[in-house]
Amino acid sequence: MVELWGDIGFLVFAGSTLVFTIVYLTLSRWYKSLVGSIIAIFTVGVVVLSAYLSLRIWEVTVPGVEWVRLVLFWVLGVTMLTSIVGFLEVQFGRRGESLRRRLSKRYDDV
Repeated sequence: MVELWGDIGFLVFAGSTLVFTIVYLTLSRWYKSLVGSIIAIFTVGVVVLSAYLSLRIWEVTVPGVEWVRLVLFWVLGVTMLTSIVGFLEVQFGRRGESLRRRLSKRYDDV
């Protein structure tokens, strides 16, 4: 029973991630900034991963599963590491100083 509820929860997560990704890709200008593009790549990767794991829940065999895992996890890992470096650069680097200055004119919490 616990496993069934866990599977249902995961499927809710997969569906919600798919809806978020579709909304993000269609309603935002993610293609105009590097960080937006990284977020788009990461969310698409999470959707693909969720779809892959959903197939495993339903016990559907995927041909070439080793290559799917190899490519998917490396892309997600490199994307996340790039996101971390970009975040730290914006927060603490010299390049981020001008961005923080511009944002502080618009927002109080920067």
